[in-house]
Amino acid sequence: MKKIVAIILEGISDETVLTSGLSQILENDSFHIEIFRGNLLTSDFNSPKSAKALVGDYIKETLLNTRYLKLEDIAYIIQVADIDDVYSNSNLNSYQVLHKNRLDTLSRTNNILGVPYLLYYMSANLEEVISGKKVCTDEEKEEISNEFAFKYLDDYKGYKNFFDSIINNKFNDYDSSWIYIKNGQSGKMSNLSYFLELIENL
Repeated sequence: MKKIVAIILEGISDETVLTSGLSQILENDSFHIEIFRGNLLTSDFNSPKSAKALVGDYIKETLLNTRYLKLEDIAYIIQVADIDDVYSNSNLNSYQVLHKNRLDTLSRTNNILGVPYLLYYMSANLEEVISGKKVCTDEEKEEISNEFAFKYLDDYKGYKNFFDSIINNKFNDYDSSWIYIKNGQSGKMSNLSYFLELIENL
């Protein structure tokens, strides 16, 4: 049985953009990608659960309890989240503070339920990263993500180069990417390139 790489995304636009790249490199007979949509970090703000528990319970509900899978069937739990400017804005409301605290916790987390875990980010959001436009309607989000996916259709090298170019030597690995964004840097930034390298090397 193939091991599962479980990927938690925030919305359909994220799925459109991410799958446009992944579909070009998924040729591994040992692993299977499963994508789930769940905006876990900016929903259920009244929950007493920790950030790790929110993700762990989501995996139990979507994979373990409904699919009768075991934890050892999961190779990685990957999450991609919007930063929403919580590190560059000094005037946060209570919900943004909780969002920031959840990001802080999960960015330092290397396993959930005993499964390797990694959190990748878009700041402030996907649309800013791929188009430079931060505030968009739902229709604009759909248009922007579809245009990006079409642009790099059958061009994984261009797709990967796009995310590599965003980093532009500002940091050199996963851990330093989080140090960079937590220092209050603004503007479009993402560490998704390291996720693509992970998948390439499976």
